[in-house]
Amino acid sequence: MPKRRRRSRVPTPAWERERGAIGGQLLSRSPQFYATAGVIALVIAALIIVGFGVGKKWLDDRNRPGSTAVQVDETKYTVSYYTERLRRFIQQVGGASSQIGQNPQFALGPVSDELIEEAIVLRFAEEQGQTATDDEVKAQIATLLSIKPDAADFDSRFQDELQRTKISESQYRDMAKAAALKKKLHDKFTAEIPAVAESIHYRQIVVADQSTADAIKKQIEGGADFAQIAAEKSTASGAKDNGGDAGWAPRGSLDQTVEDKLFALQPGQLTTYASQSNFYVYQVVEKQADRPVEDSQKSGAGVAGALTEKAHSLAERAGIRLALRRVLVRDLQRPRPLTLLEGLLTDDPEEALATDCDIVVEVLGGEHPATEYIEKSLASGRRVVTANKEVMAKHGARLLSLATERGGEIFYEASVGGGIPIISPLRRDLSANEIGSLRAIINGTTNYILTVMSGGVDFASALREAQQLGYAEPQPANDIEGHDAAYKLAILASLAFHTDLHPDEVYREGITRLTPRDFRYAAELGYAIKLLAIGRRVGNAIEARVNPALVPDGELLAKVDGVLNAVQVEGDLAGRVLFQGAGAGALPTSSAILGDVLDAAGSIARGGRPSPWRYTSLMPVKPMSELVSRYYIRVEVADRPGVLAGIGKAFGDNGVSIASVIQKETDEEAQTAEIVIMTHAAREASVQASIQQVESLDVVRQVGNFLRVED
Repeated sequence: MPKRRRRSRVPTPAWERERGAIGGQLLSRSPQFYATAGVIALVIAALIIVGFGVGKKWLDDRNRPGSTAVQVDETKYTVSYYTERLRRFIQQVGGASSQIGQNPQFALGPVSDELIEEAIVLRFAEEQGQTATDDEVKAQIATLLSIKPDAADFDSRFQDELQRTKISESQYRDMAKAAALKKKLHDKFTAEIPAVAESIHYRQIVVADQSTADAIKKQIEGGADFAQIAAEKSTASGAKDNGGDAGWAPRGSLDQTVEDKLFALQPGQLTTYASQSNFYVYQVVEKQADRPVEDSQKSGAGVAGALTEKAHSLAERAGIRLALRRVLVRDLQRPRPLTLLEGLLTDDPEEALATDCDIVVEVLGGEHPATEYIEKSLASGRRVVTANKEVMAKHGARLLSLATERGGEIFYEASVGGGIPIISPLRRDLSANEIGSLRAIINGTTNYILTVMSGGVDFASALREAQQLGYAEPQPANDIEGHDAAYKLAILASLAFHTDLHPDEVYREGITRLTPRDFRYAAELGYAIKLLAIGRRVGNAIEARVNPALVPDGELLAKVDGVLNAVQVEGDLAGRVLFQGAGAGALPTSSAILGDVLDAAGSIARGGRPSPWRYTSLMPVKPMSELVSRYYIRVEVADRPGVLAGIGKAFGDNGVSIASVIQKETDEEAQTAEIVIMTHAAREASVQASIQQVESLDVVRQVGNFLRVED
């Protein structure tokens, strides 16, 4: 199973843990509703501020450095400001069809938490010496406005937003500044995690009920083989592999309840644990009081280790000797399990980049300063190897052009799909093809969550499961809202269609609106639900979107489960080709990085010039309103005659042909029924107009969900 990501010792606030299910549509409510809600929220905010003394003690008890109570300016909590923040929050969590959309009073507490959090972040960042530049704040504002920071109409769009929301410019900038600083603080504390920690080596078996877990525990205590039972009875594929071995876990890397149970055990002892969705049997194998946290499993240290420990075999494959010249680190004094020759480590970027070397490997992550380091390396004619999807998605075209201009080259196989070879095939093996489409499952976190949900588990429980197993981050928005997949699609589509596609041009929907009912109904109709990244050539334009979709059970993509990734490419010569494998993790990423290093070294050894990459066309992105697809629509209606006639008329008025209508569930007490509508192929704009018209019917309680069908 993939290694767990080490967690900062700074505790995750409650509002972050409970803000998992987000993404969706805007709830339409009257101004009077928001005004009333805002007044109520003022009272809640006042109560929260009163509780700061207790909050401070909790933070101090958890060793959060520099924690202080914050006196919040009461003018910040005006009715108009609270109204806008409530509107934003309800939009984020799914609009009218979400639980909070139906019970908006539940939004007041989380919104108050958000405001308090922003005040804490601003104050805490100041104490820690962290600042946000004007450009960083502008980039966050651009994200909120869904435009590019350098857009020509940025200023006018920003002023329109201020006018529309009635938020002052200083308040809006504070909101954006807090978002930028929160990431900086997270990175700062992640970098300060101790190099050694009390750790346990443990095994696990995942089953469906407590009685089974208790019976297995008794069997193993009676002498049964743990590994054999794990292989036979564990319901999670990750717990079947290697006899259920979960590897080493330092303190702070597991769910707190699980961690407390496991660290209380002695080697050989067992315990059981019940989450909301699964039941576990755990056994501790070994314990160490002071074990090095496994930096060698991270891609950067993994690459450095391989270049030193496998130098001979790598030299034979590359045809030239590879030698480390410098390794740039944040902290020279930090203990490391990987021993490097004296003089290799430096914390000075200028010294590292001034080194006489041929290949630069960038594994920093994040957009800055990685972009600047790559630019400087390419400008000097070097070959650069990177795993940075954000940099390549946002700046790939410019960096590739710079490499060609200066005689350098950039390799980025590890930026998409981890150990799956997909960048090189698109650049080389499939380059003679006219690529018609690519469809991909390129986020392991969401694919695992959807796999769990297909078994009847709700979204929140599936997310917690993924977090407990180390597949999902404590703050999972980047994955579950589709940002990560959009970055990767921008890279793949740019290569496939020889154009420059920016991630901001990719239409994006997350997975938070899905329910177990959608999976059950989809299965009955012969489909699986997957979060797909889709790029498709349509005439002289391209479709570029990330959204959950119904995929026929017979298709290979429908069978890609768990944390696996897959990319399906269709060319006019090669036909349909599928690439599948481990999409993330330190070892697959290290494999891809080292493969690129060998390619770069081989090119140097042969005296060959770098192969330039050219975008041969600038293809516009087709608006989503023009998409043609089939649709699945789930609607809750009044259980009385004449309902279907009204719904059918709404679709007919907009030129949408209904393929089937199936009644699924009836609530006799509430006198409602749930129906599932499948359409023939129709334009997105027409379907959206139909849904709006259906929602306005007095016999319709709500449109529960709608999904596109990928036949």
